[in-house]
Amino acid sequence: MAKYENLGYCPHNAFFQVGLDGKCPEKWPETEKVLGDLTAFMVYMDDSHRHGKDHSYVVDALAYTDSNLGLEVAKTLSEMIPECKYPDVGRPIVCKDIHIRPQITEILLSVPDRWYKCISDDRYFVCICDTGVDVKLYFYKK
Repeated sequence: MAKYENLGYCPHNAFFQVGLDGKCPEKWPETEKVLGDLTAFMVYMDDSHRHGKDHSYVVDALAYTDSNLGLEVAKTLSEMIPECKYPDVGRPIVCKDIHIRPQITEILLSVPDRWYKCISDDRYFVCICDTGVDVKLYFYKK
């Protein structure tokens, strides 16, 4: 169960299913340990995520990667939300999958007074924005 299921799609169960087919990505166990309960606070409040056989970008980028991107994002989130214990202690982590490259610039221009960090690898560009109330995760698949 996820904290914000009433607000939109929550990828928490998709993270739980990583590796259940016997093919656990090499970097996922360490990333999963750092994330801990943070996945239970993740929510897509729009329809930017994809349904079906493809994972939402947050799951694909954090769990199904050969790079350190997932671990870097997990460490950043755990620093921003150091106390996270489902269901009572934590903040919303609002995810959005970006499908058009120019949206990245729009996002960065919309958060000039807030803290943000950008991380990328050969597959994804991730922007993490701390609004003070919630954390926003933007994923652009290259």
